[in-house]
Amino acid sequence: MAKKENLTKMREAVKLWKECKVEFATFTFSCGGDDMHDTEWEIKAKSNNKKKLGELESLLDELVYKEVEFYTDSDGRYQGEFGIVDVTIDEDDKDDVRLFFIKDSTSEFTECYEEEINVEMNETEKRLFTDYIQTFEGGRDDNTVIDYKMDCILSDEEKKVIDNFIEKISEITNNLEIRADDYDPHSDNDRWNMFTMVGVNGDYLTVNIQKNYTALIENHIG
Repeated sequence: MAKKENLTKMREAVKLWKECKVEFATFTFSCGGDDMHDTEWEIKAKSNNKKKLGELESLLDELVYKEVEFYTDSDGRYQGEFGIVDVTIDEDDKDDVRLFFIKDSTSEFTECYEEEINVEMNETEKRLFTDYIQTFEGGRDDNTVIDYKMDCILSDEEKKVIDNFIEKISEITNNLEIRADDYDPHSDNDRWNMFTMVGVNGDYLTVNIQKNYTALIENHIG
């Protein structure tokens, strides 16, 4: 029943397309977060019959969701897609003239770039991080959580040394280049950065850095 109804709507759309002498029709869309977002039709036709063009747009608006699959459901990695659907008419088979819907879209994925770095320490920094600091984590909300090895009382100068060194780690994290094939260095699409202390390694502190970013993947689906 649904297939027959779709065929009827397709024939009605083809009839109106021809009557309005449509040159092209384009559907602009964005979706994600389990829903369709803004959509818009652009129909260029030689006819200015608003009633028939309105009827055609309504039919195309039904058919596009039956002829094209839109990936609205987001998860922890896939965020959504945006793009256009071009509609063209195929009159090669006179007994089966129909409209074709061709989707060109860009999908958005959340990716995480991870790298371990070694930051050189002076003797005071090495003593403090070796004797007192179990680990630390920061970056997401500009707050750093420090896990101490024991209950201890640090002098103001010692606290300043620790804070300054962690601030240096934060700056290194923010400036670290993401070396990933799907990352666009010209796009300001970083979501968050995070750094975590791994441990003291000789004269260096080893830190794990994670940089979350949005990767864009081009699609072409007919």
